[in-house]
Amino acid sequence: MIDTIRGVDASFTYELYDGQGKRLFQRVLRKPEFYKAAGHDLTINSVLIGPDFVGYNAPRKALLFSQSFVPDGTDVGTQCFLMLGLDGRVRMLIEGNWAGGNEADCGVAQAINGATILTCQELILPNGRRMNLQKKNAELVAAFFLSDSTLFVAYDYVTHQLVKLEEGGQGIEEVRDPRLQRTANAQILDLTGKPLAAFRYDGFSNELGYLVPRRYVWQTSTYYLLDEARNSVHLISQQHPENPQELKLSQLEKFQAPRRPLERAIKLYGSSGQAHLLYVDTRTGRIRHQINI
Repeated sequence: MIDTIRGVDASFTYELYDGQGKRLFQRVLRKPEFYKAAGHDLTINSVLIGPDFVGYNAPRKALLFSQSFVPDGTDVGTQCFLMLGLDGRVRMLIEGNWAGGNEADCGVAQAINGATILTCQELILPNGRRMNLQKKNAELVAAFFLSDSTLFVAYDYVTHQLVKLEEGGQGIEEVRDPRLQRTANAQILDLTGKPLAAFRYDGFSNELGYLVPRRYVWQTSTYYLLDEARNSVHLISQQHPENPQELKLSQLEKFQAPRRPLERAIKLYGSSGQAHLLYVDTRTGRIRHQINI
């Protein structure tokens, strides 16, 4: 039948042992148990991919996993978020991220203290509340923790509509409202969802998925986000995330050898594929800039 999906079933076995080698639980999940989170057809048609262990979540006494389903020979897929209790029971099994087009630059993660969990589509807050990160008429570009108390999120204000193709049939066309292309699309949130800061960020690329070029320098406690479209770099301080800075690349001091003793060099690739080297003085915070030829 034309609507029959063919594939293989699979079982995923999770086991937990104590320090003496005694098994505390064994839990087996089969593909049908992922249908609701990952989709019926995609799950059946997926190749076998083992689960990724994200970590132990101490506040909830639970084990966190991500599980991907990708049909053979394609770039399309989905990533599920799975939480197992220490007794092996499924606490939560939901869709986390999508692959194969407009995939967010995001992975299942937890804050260092474990109080908040990021599944990509949403935040699981300490009080058990779940906060949806999706927005109407926008694609989630990226979401990642800045600290135990703050999160970076960015959006691409775009919608999709069906259009008739000249060669016949229908296709999907992206529609962008020019008014929204000048408004703030990046935010720093606290973990109740309250915005601490908002700014315009256009430095992401999108081929099979979104990508935000960024690096963290621990000596300055600062994230550096390249924004080639705006010819700038955004600085987000971990101590003062409510005051992000934007520095124009053309105004930065040009790098000339030699490299200074306290400089930390970071390489960021722009949407053009060009490499930008930032030499960050870890004492003063000043930056020298070089385009890598």
